[in-house]
Amino acid sequence: MGIDCRYCHNTVDRTAAAGVPPTDTCMNCHELLRRDREKLIPVFESHATGMPVPWQRIHDLPDFAYFNHSAHVIGGLIPVAVVTAKALRGAYTADEHRGVTYAAMYWHFLDGIWLVMFLSMIAATWL
Repeated sequence: MGIDCRYCHNTVDRTAAAGVPPTDTCMNCHELLRRDREKLIPVFESHATGMPVPWQRIHDLPDFAYFNHSAHVIGGLIPVAVVTAKALRGAYTADEHRGVTYAAMYWHFLDGIWLVMFLSMIAATWL
């Protein structure tokens, strides 16, 4: 439908969780659109009764899994910022660019760590 995810999940850019929208938010669109969908019956019932939708979780991460990864992003951006500042001052040449190489290696190392942790947490929900 082309709607920005933040229309329904309006806390996603302020908190670590996207949150579940209230039924009234769902009904802003579904009062007119896709009314014949069987999967929307709980939303219509919730709107009619005033009771919340009994959402069924499609994944369940362990309690220790908290995805506010801003500290890790900052930890990755600091070396990139240092390298960028040095590059703007002309510290690197075609022959001497170790700082750029090390920053790129560190950034990819962090990507690898994140990938292993993410996949481990998903695998833990399947067990």
